[in-house]
Amino acid sequence: MSVKISINEKNLINNLRMAFSDSHTWVSELLQNARRAGATKIHIDTNSEGTMFTIHDDGKGIGDLQNLFTVAESGWDAKTQEDEHPYGMGFLSCLFVAKEIVVKSGDRMLHAITDSALDFQEIPITQTDDSHKGCLVQLHGVSIPPVGKIKEMVSGFPVPVFLNGDELPRPHAMDSSPSWLDSPVGKMAFPNGFGDARHYIRTYLQGLPITNRHASEYGIDVAVIHLDPRIFFGRLPDRSGLVNADIAEAAIYEAVKSVHVRQLRMLKAARADDESFVREYGNALLSLQPALLNDLTVLPSRVVSGLVSKLDCTSDHMLDHVVVCKEEVVSGKLVLFDRYPDMSCDMDTMAYLAYLMENNGVIVHAGKLSPDHWVHPWIHQCASASLEADVRQRIPCNLRYFWNNDIVLCPSVKIQVIATMDGLEKQLTCELNDTTVLYGHTFYVPNNASGYGAADQASDYLDENENYDETANAEDERDFLRLVTQARNPEPALLLTALLEESGFRQYQSLKGHVFSVSISDDYTVLVQALPE
Repeated sequence: MSVKISINEKNLINNLRMAFSDSHTWVSELLQNARRAGATKIHIDTNSEGTMFTIHDDGKGIGDLQNLFTVAESGWDAKTQEDEHPYGMGFLSCLFVAKEIVVKSGDRMLHAITDSALDFQEIPITQTDDSHKGCLVQLHGVSIPPVGKIKEMVSGFPVPVFLNGDELPRPHAMDSSPSWLDSPVGKMAFPNGFGDARHYIRTYLQGLPITNRHASEYGIDVAVIHLDPRIFFGRLPDRSGLVNADIAEAAIYEAVKSVHVRQLRMLKAARADDESFVREYGNALLSLQPALLNDLTVLPSRVVSGLVSKLDCTSDHMLDHVVVCKEEVVSGKLVLFDRYPDMSCDMDTMAYLAYLMENNGVIVHAGKLSPDHWVHPWIHQCASASLEADVRQRIPCNLRYFWNNDIVLCPSVKIQVIATMDGLEKQLTCELNDTTVLYGHTFYVPNNASGYGAADQASDYLDENENYDETANAEDERDFLRLVTQARNPEPALLLTALLEESGFRQYQSLKGHVFSVSISDDYTVLVQALPE
């Protein structure tokens, strides 16, 4: 007794409809057949109802129409089979989507009712009076894919394709650009240059797009690859993905990185100057091979957070972009710090930032660079920041987005930062006379500071829906300034004088030289009378 593999042919054929990756696979299969037949042009025509699809090519035609309906036997010549490994199953996808199929090649034609064909009934072949160049396939009762889907299919196709008379764009076809580069996995191009290291990869196999996990969801194609069909194989039956996808995609990704680095090395060797080269390619080098930045005198932008331009608990509001050059660092024009404050919890954050703002301190992320980069000995590693002040007056401050704070009026504030630089501990100090600083839960307002901008040090003003509350920010800012002005001017006459100074009354020339009597009632009604001069 023995057993052997047997096949239920009818069930196998009908079950194959579940194996094709999507309902539009049949279009790519027809395109592929035309290319393999040596077509130099492919014309697709559709009817206005979107139910009839005709594809006509000028290739060598089909020698034996039976090959279209023979499963796992492609009928292609030996070289095509060796180079591309056709599976001989693609045309079956047409039987699953159409009601009728007409095929013309040379002086032969067939007209198949697909239900009958799938029921293994014979399909008659007729002789025609005229000879048809190439091959024409016409599908009736089919759902035609959107134009955008067809454009995507042919975007890297090697043969011009016309849809209803209009040639479709093929931006990734091998004949669209001379800039294809050799790689271990196939031909490769970087359509947007070499400055982007995100490596969103558009992959093609035998001229048609193939799924890979490094593709961009946003249409960003950093690298485009036509895979070598002798090395990579598409998954049965329609090559929608790669065989051994994880291994294949890892090899593709490594090849992209290798070619990218090779090109960056060449561009670096031919650079005109460091600044323009780093501006264009520095961030790509930072991701791919940071050591190539070691001998360049400019830091890439992703390493540099920026100069502190204002004190703000929202980091992206307070930093100004700056180009960091080695010459300015060595001369002391720019002072580099590696510690980026945690805005949410450090009580000394604003004191630290105030020191940087006063001393041209630039925040950098030196850890992204190679350990041998020239910048590391010039980085201050901040350990702590502290603030001292001669307290002249303290008043409570409870506003909309922050409360249980105090306002301290003082002549100036002294800030001390403890940092190490090249292994040596340093005490850095500065004195501020015109900048309000939040330290812990206290706002320190020196004599020459108005208090303007203090509210932004305490809150990001995002409401419960993460929307910026501009009204609350303006109101807290106004009330903070009011508290400072009132505390500085406890006498009513001094307070009124301060308010007049803030009002900009000097812009009104008609007030000059006049004397007034001002009275304010219990309900804050203001009465102003002109007095004799």
